[in-house]
Amino acid sequence: MKKIFALMSLCLLLLVFLAGCGGGGGGSTAPATNSGSTTYTIGGTVTGLTVSGLVLQNVFTDDLSVAANATSFVFATPLASGAGYGVTVKTQPSGQTCTVTNGTGAVPVANVTNVAVACVTSGGTTTTGGGGGTGSGTHIYVADTNNNRIVRMDDMVGTGWTSLGSSGAGAKQFNRPTSVYVDAAGKIYVADLSNNRVVRMDDMTGAGWTTLGSNGIGTNNFYQPCYVYVDAAGKIYIADSGNYRIVRMDDMTGAGWITVGNMSKFSFIETLFVDSANKIYVTDSFAKQIVRMDDMTGAGWTTLNGAAGNLFKGPSGIFVDAAGKIYITDGGPGASSVVRINDMTGAGWTSLGSKGTGANQFFDPYAIFVDAAGKIYVADYGNHRVVRMNDMTGAGWTTFGSSGSGTNQFSTFGGIFVR
Repeated sequence: MKKIFALMSLCLLLLVFLAGCGGGGGGSTAPATNSGSTTYTIGGTVTGLTVSGLVLQNVFTDDLSVAANATSFVFATPLASGAGYGVTVKTQPSGQTCTVTNGTGAVPVANVTNVAVACVTSGGTTTTGGGGGTGSGTHIYVADTNNNRIVRMDDMVGTGWTSLGSSGAGAKQFNRPTSVYVDAAGKIYVADLSNNRVVRMDDMTGAGWTTLGSNGIGTNNFYQPCYVYVDAAGKIYIADSGNYRIVRMDDMTGAGWITVGNMSKFSFIETLFVDSANKIYVTDSFAKQIVRMDDMTGAGWTTLNGAAGNLFKGPSGIFVDAAGKIYITDGGPGASSVVRINDMTGAGWTSLGSKGTGANQFFDPYAIFVDAAGKIYVADYGNHRVVRMNDMTGAGWTTFGSSGSGTNQFSTFGGIFVR
């Protein structure tokens, strides 16, 4: 298996190495009603907006341009009751700063109308990117695994390089962090693999440092947690890989602790993703398949190991875009590629990549992220670099990083997140 040797710093075989992984329109239209529908719109009010250029975003992929002097907004894509929503500022209007309140939650059995966007004159310039509700700009976050740190940069040339962490188990320390996630409020979550814990901090200074977990199989215990994901309602999902299970909890106290999975269900969980309908997607690397469940009871359990003559060799990362297309990194023996499929039947199977260091090549790709513009970011684990491309043809191929522990360098990193 790929992960036994090539990924021993990210997702090692447990019994051998005793380690783990490693637009819609805008303006002043009143909120729509959904009489007789099972889906509901996400919207709210706007105050103080005097210029054009404001773009809001819901759960990373649904963008909404808001016109100057608008007093309300509604996203074009409705969501099912119970789904999580998360409204943030993607692009600030020139000369103004807009903030979001009441921007996250679970959709009730009604349209959401209480999200509030307030804009004030800033005298500044437009800042773009899915910032955490305050227009702080696009940032690329990396869990730099073997350097025991989290890195943030503003773009694919390393502007604004900021790192946090050193080797250890104390505050502002990590032991092989393998994934990073940033919620709508800008809080940063890390799967701290070999410390058997999840970490949350307020920002890249480490303020508000909070941890949960210790080695074990019970409540508030993890064994080699590989991946962390936070849905729009703030629920925290962890790929507890060494315990062959997915964990969900309401907050960092472990409240609402619930698990799904065991050795008969999963062989080795690499990463997970929760879509806008709260369906849970999992890459089960050693079983060479991806899994989808409707909820944390395991209802609707569906697996896919290939389609149209293609088979997964060792799927690692997974991401589902707003259209429901599923992106997977496949790094098993004989494979170093990104795969996109239309759905869990494997229809529309499209693959890009081969093993190597050049354009359209990867070396054991791990986590994957697709931004609202459709740009694809890949943690190219074995090449110690971030890859970005415009689409599944490889157009706009851009790489950043080299092997090392200094600025603009990574050491076999696994996690990537863009906000």
